[in-house]
Amino acid sequence: MRPPIDTGYEDSHVDTETRTATNDVSGNLSLLVSVEQAAAILGIGRTRFFDLVMSHAVASVKIGRRRLIVRSSLAEFVERLVRDQDVTDEDRAVSYHSSQSMSLIALAAASRSGAKICP
Repeated sequence: MRPPIDTGYEDSHVDTETRTATNDVSGNLSLLVSVEQAAAILGIGRTRFFDLVMSHAVASVKIGRRRLIVRSSLAEFVERLVRDQDVTDEDRAVSYHSSQSMSLIALAAASRSGAKICP
């Protein structure tokens, strides 16, 4: 007769490192997470996250019928977003200051020529 699955009996030949590694993989340190878990980590919806997966913005693998997300690709995705956001903010600042400078130059030129300035 086979003993029940959870007997509380611990094999003496299984060392504590093996048990610890198994617990870490099943806990927060797993290499792969489900789409739902990854969406929750990023704070977005499942459908929006699937759009990111299908556009290859985040790395995923298929095991059987399940699509799983590579956890490290989530951090890389966020880093890319931050880097792109910083560049966009700098471009906006330069563009804004350039357009203000151009407007001031145009106003100065118009006032020197005596032209009327209409808004």
